[in-house]
Amino acid sequence: MIIKKNKFKKIREIIFSVRQYITIITLLICIIFFLKNFDFSQSVKILNFSNTFKLFIIFSLFLFFESMLFQKILSPFIKISIYLSYSLTVVSYFLNLILPFSGIGFRYLFLKSNYDFSLKNMFLITSFFYIINFTNLFIILTIIYLFFLENIFLNYYKNLIFYILISLFVLVTSGITISVNKFKILNIFKKYTILNLLFISLLMYSLFAVFIFFVINTIRPEFNNVLISTLITVFVDLALVIQILPFGIGSIELIFYNLLSKINFSQSEILGVISLFRIIIHSLTLILGAILFYKYFKLSLKKFK
Repeated sequence: MIIKKNKFKKIREIIFSVRQYITIITLLICIIFFLKNFDFSQSVKILNFSNTFKLFIIFSLFLFFESMLFQKILSPFIKISIYLSYSLTVVSYFLNLILPFSGIGFRYLFLKSNYDFSLKNMFLITSFFYIINFTNLFIILTIIYLFFLENIFLNYYKNLIFYILISLFVLVTSGITISVNKFKILNIFKKYTILNLLFISLLMYSLFAVFIFFVINTIRPEFNNVLISTLITVFVDLALVIQILPFGIGSIELIFYNLLSKINFSQSEILGVISLFRIIIHSLTLILGAILFYKYFKLSLKKFK
C-alpha cells in the first residue's frame, strides 16, 4: 500500500514538473512572438480610460453572475452570501493562474473546513455546475450551426463545431442521466430552479461574449461581427474548462489568432486583442484574488500542490 502511494506521489510530481516546463516554454514562445510582432505604441493610442473601465465593469459583472450561479447551485446544501460566493470565485480564478483546477480544490477545502461540506456533495455541485454551462454552450453552438451555417466564415469551422456539438451532447445527456438516476437531482432542485440556473448561466455567457466583443472592438473600432465574437467566446470557455496549462496559456492565444486571422486582422492587432484580454482578466483576478485570499481565507498554497 505504501509502495503504491509512493508511486502515485512520484507520478504526480513528474506531471507537475512537466507541466511547469511546458508552461515556461509556451510563455517564452508567446513573449518572443509578442515582442517581434506587437506594435505597442499604436495599441496605446487606441486605449483610453473609458474603454478600459468599461471592460473591467463588464468582466466584473460576468464574475458576479458566475458567483450567483455557484451560490444558487450550492444553496440546497449550504447558504452563503453572494459576496462570499464572489470572493470564492475570484480567488479560484487567481489560483487557476498558478495551477489548473486548483480553484476547485480551494473551494472544497474552504467549504469543508468552514461548513463541513463533503467531497461527494462537492463533486455533485461541481458536476451540475458544468452540466448547466455545457447545456447553454450546446444551445448556443446549435443555433450557430443551424441558422448561420451559410456564413462564409463558418465554412472553416463547420466540422469542428459539429464534433464539439456531438461531444457536448454526450457529456450533457450522460451527466443528466447520472444526476437524475444516481444523485436524484430532481429531488434536490425543482424544475423551475433548474430553468432559473440555465437563465443565470446564459446571462453569464452573454456578458462574456459582450466582453470579448468589446475587447476586439477596442483594438479595431470598426469590428462589429457578433457571430465571430460569440464563437470565440465558446471556444475560449471550452479551452478554460479543459485547460492543461494555467488559464489556457497557448490555447487561448491560438483561438484568437486562428479566428481573427480569418477576417484579415494583422498580427499586431491580434496580439493587441490577446494582450488586452489577458490584462483585464489577470489584473482584476490577480490583484483582487490575492487580497481576498490573504485577508479572508489565509490558506497556504501548499495545500493545492
